[in-house]
Amino acid sequence: MKKLLLFTLIMVFLFSTAAMAHPPQNVNVKFNMEDKMLTVEVTHNVGGSNTSHYVEEIIVTYNDEEIVMQKPGQQLKNKEMFYYYMPGLEDGDQITINTICSIQGNRNINYTITSATAN
Repeated sequence: MKKLLLFTLIMVFLFSTAAMAHPPQNVNVKFNMEDKMLTVEVTHNVGGSNTSHYVEEIIVTYNDEEIVMQKPGQQLKNKEMFYYYMPGLEDGDQITINTICSIQGNRNINYTITSATAN
């Protein structure tokens, strides 16, 4: 009987933690060709000030090489902006932005630098 109760408590804990965890809901990316600034806007609803559930890492890759890896450490708002100076990017380059939740899940965005999307 004790084993069944312990198993039930563990399962409830695991399911409740998994239910709270989720990848960032939205990632918007813009690149300004003129000043070579990459703007990454991440929406990750965590319900107020939360020190254990946040965007843990933001990784930018170009040509399968990691060129930016940031660990914000905490999340102050549900929607946050990150800015990166990217002098080497040119028209036609493709980058990938990966945002990782501190508990579970991630969201990848592929973005192509073009004259139409730059600005």
